[in-house]
Amino acid sequence: MKNVIILFSGGIDSLALLCLAKKRGLHPVLLHIQYDHPAAEEELKAVQSLHSKFADCCNLYLHEAAIFSKAMKLGPGVKGSREVPGRNLMFLSIAFNLSSYFFGDEYVYAWIGASKDDQADYFDCSTPFFHIIQLLLPSVSVYTPLILREKSEILQMLDPGVRELAWSCYEPIDGKQCGECNSCQQYIGG
Repeated sequence: MKNVIILFSGGIDSLALLCLAKKRGLHPVLLHIQYDHPAAEEELKAVQSLHSKFADCCNLYLHEAAIFSKAMKLGPGVKGSREVPGRNLMFLSIAFNLSSYFFGDEYVYAWIGASKDDQADYFDCSTPFFHIIQLLLPSVSVYTPLILREKSEILQMLDPGVRELAWSCYEPIDGKQCGECNSCQQYIGG
């Protein structure tokens, strides 16, 4: 597995993928898809900080996409999931589209940080979804190494001293994590 694209939000899950790739001696492309949502600015800062920390073992590619994300805006500090319909479908389609740009005609592995806990709230983080997507992407293998892991296990995969660089809140309040959204709840005290 040499040609790796990591869908990279700058959150804990995508950071765990980067740490895993580094441990395996891989040099992935971090694909950060920028779109209009409440934490876009904080995510981008986290992505840039993490790329700086891991610059020797990865490349960063920023891609802007027009994705309708009204569902991300429940309100800062409001509990619940923020589902953008088809987000992972779009993300994987973009990775598929860019795979030849990064790696030519070679086979590519698209890593996505869907976890066991995510499957309860998001169909596009479930094993059946990824099986369907795999049928549609003939030259890209969708790789989900976190799909059977709980958030507590994912935290243990991180390199020392990098957790604080990640951003995993959906709706920040004045640039700080809200503490109430699903993403915050999954990693508070973890």
